[in-house]
Amino acid sequence: MAAFFATFSNFLVRMTFSEQSLVVFFFSFLGVYLGILYLENRELKYLVISGVGFGLAMLTKYNAPFFIMAYLVFSAFYLKKKGEVVFSKKNIKHLIVFLLVLFVFALPFLSFNYFIYKESGLVDVYFSRIISVQKAQEVYGSLGGQENSFFDNLLKFSNYGNYKLLYKTDLALLVFGLIGLGAFVKRKKGIALWFFLIFLLIPFVLQSAGAPLQKHFAFMPFLFSIPAGYGFMALTEKFGERKKLLRLVLAAVLLVFMLIGLGVAHGTPPNYLSQGEVSQLKSFINDNVKENDLIVFDSSNQA
Repeated sequence: MAAFFATFSNFLVRMTFSEQSLVVFFFSFLGVYLGILYLENRELKYLVISGVGFGLAMLTKYNAPFFIMAYLVFSAFYLKKKGEVVFSKKNIKHLIVFLLVLFVFALPFLSFNYFIYKESGLVDVYFSRIISVQKAQEVYGSLGGQENSFFDNLLKFSNYGNYKLLYKTDLALLVFGLIGLGAFVKRKKGIALWFFLIFLLIPFVLQSAGAPLQKHFAFMPFLFSIPAGYGFMALTEKFGERKKLLRLVLAAVLLVFMLIGLGVAHGTPPNYLSQGEVSQLKSFINDNVKENDLIVFDSSNQA
């Protein structure tokens, strides 16, 4: 049922286009999954492969470290919950190996920023929001949000408006997710509850400060699908002997409701089966405009 909710999530379906947000979340949560296998088995190979997954996520997009931080916090909580010493010699050694793997994957963009700063005094646009470089501000100053640093945005409450995302795009997922969270609390599923909260809140806060575009919050419906599936099963357990049939009926009703919800385009491309205006313009430019042509664009749609 968790897979059902993720598969038919309106926001996730509409996000399936040529964009990097879903790719970085795939590699990030692959890293999380392998990292959890490490926590359960304590075999270093899982942690190394987890680092590779997170490393590929970092090479895809800058916000992967948000999920790495969430994983490290969850790991400390998990070890504490199991009665282990968090900063034992073995754990510190394994942490160093994990960080070294991440560092190897971070070398390309760290080197890139080092060399362009050494040559021209610039860093790329994302580094410029963390490291204040005057020349970078002069170049990127016209970009939206560039006037505030990452740390300034942490205290800017207007950036946190995406808490309404599921309410506007995936109401059924939100409702069953909340039911599932209630079941986590009632049945004392502490690790599952804290996993959800840590991987929701840390990336949400950091991403809101980084770039609060809706597409960057695709992890929210993915995370909510876990308690939503659990909530569905917990709720339908009360159906007794006929629960299998009633589960199929309820799942069918939910499927129809979620398919209807695909018409909601909040934060996603408005065109679903045809090219949007921006895509049409890009296609026209690629097919018809030569390198030295002058383009005059009239946004009023008048000849």
